Amino acid sequence: MESPWPPPGCWSCGTLPREEVLRHQSVLQARTAAEGGPFTRFLCPDCGLETVVEEVPGGDPVLAPPEPGNAALSAFLDGKEGFRVRSRARSWFLRWGEALEELRRYRAVTRRAGGRP
Repeated sequence: MESPWPPPGCWSCGTLPREEVLRHQSVLQARTAAEGGPFTRFLCPDCGLETVVEEVPGGDPVLAPPEPGNAALSAFLDGKEGFRVRSRARSWFLRWGEALEELRRYRAVTRRAGGRP
């Protein structure tokens, strides 16, 4: 049976870094509860793109793209390659965005109940 969660590894290149690498090279980013609470940033060691680490219950972590924001302005500033990267990120969110939100809701409920995802 196929997992309901996004595939493990980097959203762009599929790399799944070792747990030690994730633990030592990721950065916890503060965010208000209204914005979804804190999250973990990580630069993929293979493609160099920024990811957001999402814990999957009983599975390998998903390295999702950063939330879409000022993509048009960022793409303009980054040129053609920036546009291509943001286009791939947008495609990933179209495919996996709902599952990612469901995963985050699941984790929030689990944490409020005092457990780990």
